[in-house]
Amino acid sequence: MISAVNTIVGRSQVTVHEHLLFHASLRMAPGVAPAQRATRVEEVMSGLGLVKTRDTLIGGIGSGISGGERRRLSYAAELLQNPSLLFLDEPTSGLDSSMAEMVVQTLRAAADRGTTV
Repeated sequence: MISAVNTIVGRSQVTVHEHLLFHASLRMAPGVAPAQRATRVEEVMSGLGLVKTRDTLIGGIGSGISGGERRRLSYAAELLQNPSLLFLDEPTSGLDSSMAEMVVQTLRAAADRGTTV
């Protein structure tokens, strides 16, 4: 998913928040108001612990957000549209215990809303 933004704007020039807003504008239904998209982006960022990296550039190798934050950012991009099916292979590997718990809680909340995880 990150590659879609990279083809438009270099990765080092896009923040976490801008990345998710871009994905929201592409993936959410056209009738969704911009304010609702922004609210959904904030909800997903909060649920995956990305609020502190909101204005951080994604960056490239050796700069920008960490590998765990990149992984959570890719999960966030997928969760924006409340998918009916979400397939993740080892979603917590490489994450510390608190971030792994946050990811599991977020996935559990998605499952409670009807997403098959």
